[in-house]
Amino acid sequence: MKSCGNRLNASEIWWCSIYPFTATGIILVLVAVIWGGCGPAGSPLDAETRLEIDTTVSNQLLYVRKEMDSVCREYEKQYLKELVDSIKKVREEEIARQLKTIPK
Repeated sequence: MKSCGNRLNASEIWWCSIYPFTATGIILVLVAVIWGGCGPAGSPLDAETRLEIDTTVSNQLLYVRKEMDSVCREYEKQYLKELVDSIKKVREEEIARQLKTIPK
């Protein structure tokens, strides 16, 4: 696209006439969103509400930890089994190669 100079076709003239307003509009919308999101937090929470939030979060954390532990244990069992199987397979191949080199 050409810059807004002297020799422009119809679509470029339209763009050059609306571009400053479009850019300004976008900037104003961004400023309004950012400014609106940075307002005051409101009144502080009372002790009962904070206790309820803390209790709920603690219960959820306990549940998530138990779930993650069980998932990790199952993954460890499966991974360990695969690891042992692969080591066993490599060792069996080594033994087979060594047995072939023994003179009869």
